[in-house]
Amino acid sequence: MKVKLISIDERELKEYLIIVSRMKVMSPAKLEAAIIKAQSGGSKKEEAQKYLIEAGLKDVISIANRYRTSGITFAMLIAAGNRGLIRAVHAYNREENGDYRKYLEWEIESSVVDAIIDAGKV
Repeated sequence: MKVKLISIDERELKEYLIIVSRMKVMSPAKLEAAIIKAQSGGSKKEEAQKYLIEAGLKDVISIANRYRTSGITFAMLIAAGNRGLIRAVHAYNREENGDYRKYLEWEIESSVVDAIIDAGKV
């Protein structure tokens, strides 16, 4: 997939949403395998992290959608959520962070809320 994650502008938003909506949902078995590969540090680590990031894009949209009335644009909310997604995928450690899905959602939501606070909309 070739789509910008960090700096989405309003013109590109519709195309971005279409691309993400066409992505397949990852099965729990594939998700678990990708998490293990991403933490292994082997040659497949970067590929697995990319896979996990792509798998989390729908979660970003879902979480960003909850904050649409916050006063900043939907594109800015998604960009902030994507930063949290990337941070979560790179920083996740099963022993320290527990459940991957909960950690992922927490990081995405934290990034979205931080963007709203930074914009002075609270």
